[in-house]
Amino acid sequence: AFQWWLRDLWLSAEKGSAHQVAFPSLAPEQLRWKPRADRQALLANIELLEDLQRTLLSNVQEALALEVHLLKIQL
Repeated sequence: AFQWWLRDLWLSAEKGSAHQVAFPSLAPEQLRWKPRADRQALLANIELLEDLQRTLLSNVQEALALEVHLLKIQL
């Protein structure tokens, strides 16, 4: 859900259409985050979560992978 919310925020920053969002009920919250939303940072966060998903499929401690990746998120 967090990845989809970041995607919606990124779409909002890119002037995406409102009907493309996954969580339309969170639109007011997205408007609050929009002024400080850096498109490159949002895209990097989405890619970071995708990397976390790939890492969790490998032989790694889940807690360590989560800690390392979540500390890298830029909000």
